[in-house]
Amino acid sequence: MCIKLHFYLIIWLVYLYGAHKLKTFLLFYLFALLHEIAHIIIAILLKVKIKEILLLPVGVCAKYDYIEQKKKEILIAVAGPLFSIIMALCINDTLLRNINFVIAILNLIPIYPLDGGRILRGILDYKIGYKKSVVYCHMISKGILMIITILAVALLVYFHNASLLFLSIYVFMLIEEENKKERIRETLYEIIGDN
Repeated sequence: MCIKLHFYLIIWLVYLYGAHKLKTFLLFYLFALLHEIAHIIIAILLKVKIKEILLLPVGVCAKYDYIEQKKKEILIAVAGPLFSIIMALCINDTLLRNINFVIAILNLIPIYPLDGGRILRGILDYKIGYKKSVVYCHMISKGILMIITILAVALLVYFHNASLLFLSIYVFMLIEEENKKERIRETLYEIIGDN
């Protein structure tokens, strides 16, 4: 397992320092890291190998080997938001409570590869099978992301705040990256005859 620091995180930290918003971001980042550690602990308990941990401008992301059993993927995906909700309910400080609620809510949005999307795809996989679950999850993810992008543009126009727009663009890039991986995985399954 290796830990990688994304270059844009350094740029983002410098910008936030100059804008005097670094303290709030570091608090958010600390709880995002704890959220991800909850995922990692469950993955270790379920004997799922962790390939790398990415420190990104929008949070922390652990990458796992392909998880064959969807039950494991669902349990790992649930661990982070559950941890964030428990932290929000146990902390008396309003700012820290809100940070944890925001982390939980954002991660539970059913957009794959966010936690909510992983949970949705795992459930759909049980109900309708792998191939259909990938297609439906992709359609749902793109639809929700379009709604978020429209809200982000409105936020930019009316309040001059581009943060949600940047986040939606980043999530769109994540969706495309995951779709490429799924196409490769599907092609490999067809070649080796494993469906």
